[in-house]
Amino acid sequence: MRRVLTQVYNALLFPSRFVGADVAWTDGSAVRDVAVVGRLLGVFGGNLVLYAVPLTLAGFGTVAESAPPPFLATIATPLGLGAAWTWDFLQRFAQNSLYISLAAALTFVAFHGSVYLTRSSTGVVPSLHTVVYSTSAYLAAVFSVVWFLSTSASVAVADTLVLNVQKRFVYAVIDATGVSLTFASGRPAPVSLADATPTDQVALAVLALTVGYFVYSLYLGSRINHGASRLTATLTVVTVASTPLVFVLGSIARALGSLPLL
Repeated sequence: MRRVLTQVYNALLFPSRFVGADVAWTDGSAVRDVAVVGRLLGVFGGNLVLYAVPLTLAGFGTVAESAPPPFLATIATPLGLGAAWTWDFLQRFAQNSLYISLAAALTFVAFHGSVYLTRSSTGVVPSLHTVVYSTSAYLAAVFSVVWFLSTSASVAVADTLVLNVQKRFVYAVIDATGVSLTFASGRPAPVSLADATPTDQVALAVLALTVGYFVYSLYLGSRINHGASRLTATLTVVTVASTPLVFVLGSIARALGSLPLL
């Protein structure tokens, strides 16, 4: 418990300690590297549970209704749980976990690819350490705030603004590719902040803060764990920040693939 509190303290006040803490990869031992990787995956898994379970219990995630597998009743019933509820929980938990896991995987590819191509890499393990701590803490916080915005009526203006920014980015990519494509939600409409409540303002401030923590943690990870220069660390952050392009381009390709040929 003391270690957890220390990590939370460092994550909030000393991100450099948090991102660069307890890294032991420099002796070149394959056995030690495997042990460190196992520990890092354990950290990610533990943080993933702490992130996804509260979201799932709060009702986040949407899955198609389906009958639970027969064996689930033998596990859920002794625990006092209904098989249908347990099956729904497991599906939504998997969905909530998948989003952050895919984001972490893409962040790792972009982060390590950047430090490797700029010849700053000191190995895969330092990159994994950086990404595990930055995504399972700071990026998970970003996702949690976005989930809150999308479901709370008290921050409707903030939610509309965030959706507007996302739509503008998507359509900027669409227009840049020269594709004639419009999604069902349509193009973004102007958002007025005149009706923003103090709750909206606080929510947006928290979102900006968590995004800032995530970006800064990647910068620190490149500097501390790989010894990269300021310029190289900045380029690494820019590379990771460009990864949403992959999702947008993939969505465009999928949408075009589903359109009938003329």
